[in-house]
Amino acid sequence: GERCFLLCTGSSLKEIDLSLISEEYTFGCNLLIQHPDVWKHGLSFYAAMDPYFDLVTDPNPTVRPAVFFPSIEAAFRGHETILFLHPSGRRFIEKFCFTR
Repeated sequence: GERCFLLCTGSSLKEIDLSLISEEYTFGCNLLIQHPDVWKHGLSFYAAMDPYFDLVTDPNPTVRPAVFFPSIEAAFRGHETILFLHPSGRRFIEKFCFTR
């Protein structure tokens, strides 16, 4: 009986004020963490489902594991966001990220 908002990635995100839905259930994925309001408001749920090996070979430096996973951790620090991460990155994540 409650509503939720699904936020994917795309250029239309530049036009969205996430503060308008900060009290709602929100789901986001992948590079949504680059939206500046995500840092301010957080999300209810976040999924980064790209396999680790895809992140390692991606030419975009912001999605390399050494940048991508720590940026996820920083984006949601202090928020109650439930994270869903691809299991192929488990060893990297355990060694370098998410020390909470």
